[in-house]
Amino acid sequence: MDALEELTTVDRGESFPCLRELHISQCPRLTEFPYLPSLGKLSIANSNEMLLRSVMDLTSLSWLQIDKFDELEVLPDGLLQNHKVLESLRICELNNLKTLSHQLDNLSVLKELKIDRCDSLEYLPDGLKNLRSLETLELRDCDSLTSLPVTGLQGLSSLRSLRIKYCKKLSCLSEGVKHLTALQYLHIIGCPEMTYLPEDMQHLNALRELIVWSCNGLVSLPNWLGSLMSLWSLVFWDCPNLISLPDGMQSLKILFITECPHLERRCEKEKGEDWPKIAHVREIRINDREIQSLIPHD
Repeated sequence: MDALEELTTVDRGESFPCLRELHISQCPRLTEFPYLPSLGKLSIANSNEMLLRSVMDLTSLSWLQIDKFDELEVLPDGLLQNHKVLESLRICELNNLKTLSHQLDNLSVLKELKIDRCDSLEYLPDGLKNLRSLETLELRDCDSLTSLPVTGLQGLSSLRSLRIKYCKKLSCLSEGVKHLTALQYLHIIGCPEMTYLPEDMQHLNALRELIVWSCNGLVSLPNWLGSLMSLWSLVFWDCPNLISLPDGMQSLKILFITECPHLERRCEKEKGEDWPKIAHVREIRINDREIQSLIPHD
């Protein structure tokens, strides 16, 4: 709507008193929101930067997505400081965004944070540690991100799921992962610069599922991985240089291996060098072939 300049009623009375969900895209002349007392969900994309600034007054939001503001290097100052009930924040395709400093400090009830296709974002701020209610963190296609913050992970005591996808320069998770004591699901996908899993991961006693996908730089797995007593599912996909599995892994119940030639050979049933390590695993699939199924069928 190239000509739309205002959302209002004819008599200038209260506008949209029952409106709960609003999606705005490509409205270049719209510069502000009316008073929207019931608005809980908002996505705003490819529109006027002044309209984005007025988001700070929509304090009833529980879900917010900011998308396709290509010129922004920083989010407007104070944009999120009044959002006391915001539970989900998605920041997508802000190609020139360089920092999120001071934007996350007051989001005390935030449960989900997704950052997607922010090519210039080089680091996550230490303010991440204030997100004590955060349960899900997803980073995707952030090609300048090289590592996770050490101190920024300290306060994430509620984080259950960490998904890192297609961050081409990410080389390490940082020693701060030891603070993620509630983490159950860790997915590392399309990170070719990652060469090792940090020692501090051995403190992730709640970890249940680890997926490693298209990480060509990963050559070996640490033996302490087998001592994680809650780990029940391991998936390795397209890791051609990964040589062998660690010892232990007595709690493991599911193992999927695809396009990992060294592991495929070493995990060959009753013949491979690593078979004794995994013979107890209930379900094993290699290249989508069922190698073993100890799960009782009705």
